[in-house]
Amino acid sequence: MRKEYLWLIISGILYGTITAGGQLFVNLGLSLYEITFYRILSVLVLTSVIVLLKPGLLINRKQIPFFILYGLVGALLGLSMFGGLVYGVPVSIVALLLYTQPIWTTILGKFTLDEPITTRKLLSVITGVIAIIVLFYSWNINFTGSKTGIFMALAGGFLLSIWIIMGRKSGISDIHFISTIFGWKIFTVLWLIILYPLFNLLTNDPSIVNLRLLMPV
Repeated sequence: MRKEYLWLIISGILYGTITAGGQLFVNLGLSLYEITFYRILSVLVLTSVIVLLKPGLLINRKQIPFFILYGLVGALLGLSMFGGLVYGVPVSIVALLLYTQPIWTTILGKFTLDEPITTRKLLSVITGVIAIIVLFYSWNINFTGSKTGIFMALAGGFLLSIWIIMGRKSGISDIHFISTIFGWKIFTVLWLIILYPLFNLLTNDPSIVNLRLLMPV
């Protein structure tokens, strides 16, 4: 097995823990903004240390427009990913809706990366669509979340697709993966700070917009 595929498998396993971890933080009383903001900030601190030790990994001026957009996608992805949990959608349903991303990635990849839609990819898309239909049918029986939560989780799957495609574009451009993580995280944090007043105007629900500067250990 090529080591690149091994990294992807490990990444997939680790990524699968995010929704369960998000539910844990919801149960502990953290708001949507706190879960999103501090998750990103913690990784930014870690990558900042690496970049300080190796300044050659800093992004350059030409890459800034790309990372401004990448950061916006990252901010909206984080908010929508955990939004489903905050609005009461069961963690397993949120995870399944987030993993509709292969459907969107297959379609968007054709137009953005000129990647062919093979028979295997088409079968995967069809399987994904059938899974969504079955999932929706089960919701009619015993679903306990809200329509807002469903929409946010689905939006998370779509944004996750854009996030993956932009990551692929970064790789094609020979940007070091640490530089990609650093640039994406720093602009995601900036976008979350910029968007915070807007969210405060849209809602005063503390489970959404509460953002404490000092967090319990």
